[in-house]
Amino acid sequence: ARGVEAAGGRAREAGGGGARERSTRGRASEMKLDVVPVVRAQGADDVSARVKARLHLDDEHTVRLEASDASVKNGLSKNGVSVAFARANRFEVGYHLAADAPTFKFHSRASVHDKDVAVSYEHALGGEKANHFVEAACDLDDKTRATVRYDLAGHEGMELKRMSVKARYQHNDDWAVEPGYDMGSESFSLSVEHRLDADNHLKAHYDQGGNSGSLEWTTAMLGGDGHLRVKARTGLDQDALKKMPTLTVEKDFSMDL
Repeated sequence: ARGVEAAGGRAREAGGGGARERSTRGRASEMKLDVVPVVRAQGADDVSARVKARLHLDDEHTVRLEASDASVKNGLSKNGVSVAFARANRFEVGYHLAADAPTFKFHSRASVHDKDVAVSYEHALGGEKANHFVEAACDLDDKTRATVRYDLAGHEGMELKRMSVKARYQHNDDWAVEPGYDMGSESFSLSVEHRLDADNHLKAHYDQGGNSGSLEWTTAMLGGDGHLRVKARTGLDQDALKKMPTLTVEKDFSMDL
């Protein structure tokens, strides 16, 4: 949404006329619906599914609905259902129905020593992803972006062990690496991304704290328009390596309304 907003601004500046500005606004106001079915399998006997839907009201405002198969397994229920409303780069307000728990996210920007810093605050009071943190990110140079996160859950005073840091280095159009360090668990993580071609992308991730690794393949070549993502995740201890990895498959579908 931010990129579309910026493109709209450039179109208005370049045109300098009311007709082109009105044309740009007209295109921006079209609604769009994204539907993403997700299937997760951890062995043949443990398979689950969920659907994520995003209704883009315009370039900035989005309504999101997510529901898992837990909502229909034993008759209709609120289990696994959440809704949210967001304004891009400003805020998101969500609600997890079964947990009766709201989520608040706020985004802002600040200038610090001539650096543009993106600041985010999130507080999820319950549900599947209960968390509470503040995060700041900025570009150190044209290729490196640093992110610092501070965990606010149960906060009783400033502690370094609540902090985690990561830095993404975009080597070129095809390669990127992102090391990270969690001061609380004193553990290291590393992601490596590689663009195979215009339609295929690989991402490998290692998490020392969770003793786990994953490999994700994203392609635009299968299933028509939209991306297909296939992710395999496994623990790296001896017992976990003897089992099938957890597989997650999801596919993007988009339509204009």
